[in-house]
Amino acid sequence: VNKTICTRKLASRILPHLPSKKLSSLCEYYDVINESAHRAMGDTQATTTIFNKFCEELKSLGCKTSQDLYVFCHAPSYQLTKIKNSWNGE
Repeated sequence: VNKTICTRKLASRILPHLPSKKLSSLCEYYDVINESAHRAMGDTQATTTIFNKFCEELKSLGCKTSQDLYVFCHAPSYQLTKIKNSWNGE
């Protein structure tokens, strides 16, 4: 079974205050330049950069493993605070 991580879902969970979670909005928020927007390689590179930014933010909250990331991405939203607290031993 392949485990998936949805960057759109991560954006909603990490940046709930951001009105739009589309790639161009995320690029603007993180100052990422996508010189080939709407082209496969450009969008892939921009998404990778954004994903790495998400990982940095989650790491600063205590996320340590890919399993932590997977659980954070797929858990019901009402459990997110509990998950983040568990990363810090609370």
